[in-house]
Amino acid sequence: QYQQLTKQQQQQQQQPVATAAVETTTTTDNKDKTSFNFKTGDFTPGQSTWKSHRTLSVKTLAETEMARCDVHTVKSEDGQSVFDDWMFLEERNAINVLIQFPGGKFLVIKQEKYAIHGQTLSPVGGMIDPGESPFDAARREAIEETGLSSYKTREILKSSHSGFNTPVTYTEDGMPDGRVTKEEIDWLFLGKYRTAANRGGGFTYCYLLKNAVDIVPGGGTKDFKPEGDAESQLFVRLDRTQMLLALANGDFKEIKWTATVAMALLHDHSLLPPMGNTQIR
Repeated sequence: QYQQLTKQQQQQQQQPVATAAVETTTTTDNKDKTSFNFKTGDFTPGQSTWKSHRTLSVKTLAETEMARCDVHTVKSEDGQSVFDDWMFLEERNAINVLIQFPGGKFLVIKQEKYAIHGQTLSPVGGMIDPGESPFDAARREAIEETGLSSYKTREILKSSHSGFNTPVTYTEDGMPDGRVTKEEIDWLFLGKYRTAANRGGGFTYCYLLKNAVDIVPGGGTKDFKPEGDAESQLFVRLDRTQMLLALANGDFKEIKWTATVAMALLHDHSLLPPMGNTQIR
């Protein structure tokens, strides 16, 4: 049922992405407040880029469905200097999910990535679709990549003909709210984080899924066939000690993965206090 619900969405995602060399300059007003259009849930092509009270102008060099490359003209923090070559790369917002089984072991993915030397371990990851809430993106990606989710998610999909449809709500900073719905007690929201503090890179919403169960036959095993990207992957199950060793050895070769795994392990070891308001009422 889930595969039928997402078939059309996956076909849209697999359409060829056309690049565009855009030479436009936007001059900002000198407001003290940061401005950015987040109202689709993540980066959307053709909409305004990130600006703050220090931004003097923005020139877009190239743009695709996934990212935009700009050159900003930016005032220094003390207002005494101007930088006219401030490269800024904005990506669509993304999610990461570390999955844990009832027995305590974790599921990670061994794979290769275009910008990483050799093989790496990773949690589940993917970009948030326009109009999709971060939590719905986390549930969707977990199922597409591993065939796993929570027992409550399985109940929802059995009884619903429309799949996930959590309304996108916003936090005080104007960003989509990443908290989980109240009934999803096995999902934990670990927070939202900027990827590159001075250069953009989108925002990443991090999650821990506990007590994972199969949603698709063969989920979490070698028999499962992932949806979406045509990338080979191998599921690896690690206990807590093995996860800590992999983390210490740098086996999670992307900083977003490392941060997600580290925070999840801290929660699992009760070394990190629960975050306030992690659920949507």
